[in-house]
Amino acid sequence: MKKRVGLDVDVLSCQREELYAYKGAVGTKGGGFVELGGGSAQIVNKTAALSFPIGCVRARDEFSACGLLELGEQLACWVRKHVISADCFFNEARWTGAGGTITTLAALFAGLSHYDGAVVNNISLTQADLQALLEELALMGEERRCHPLLKERHDIIIYAAYILLELMRIFRINTLAASDADGMEGYIKEKLLEL
Repeated sequence: MKKRVGLDVDVLSCQREELYAYKGAVGTKGGGFVELGGGSAQIVNKTAALSFPIGCVRARDEFSACGLLELGEQLACWVRKHVISADCFFNEARWTGAGGTITTLAALFAGLSHYDGAVVNNISLTQADLQALLEELALMGEERRCHPLLKERHDIIIYAAYILLELMRIFRINTLAASDADGMEGYIKEKLLEL
């Protein structure tokens, strides 16, 4: 890259990636942070960062043969098998969540038909909200493919919601504030500080 276009490439370690995501989404507000991706999930606060191989694409690949009735229980067991809870997270009063599936769930909860980051940034989800969303998504069936918000995530959104719900239970997260900002914003903030 340097030779071809004159740009330096900064390869991020897992720890730096988690730190930038935390800084981007949480900023100076503090508290706990959840990021859910296709291959993994991260739980971060100011003193610790945990990463687990429980992404929604992995879940789809592992449990696509399960019917909806058994899926919730199967995914809960799977998440608990991989997740190690940590006392340092249990006293966080504020929690923020980022990543495409979390922000999509927040947009669905807000009743949006098209994504709007400004609206998503003002949405908080409780465990009861997620449970209601899961029921709504299950009732949609194949119509999920046609929903404008779900075009790219129609096949993984239910897995994501179940994983997130179980993480909220494990880490005693009562309310999760959605954030449209993530690691890119955190990285930019860090670079601006260096300048």
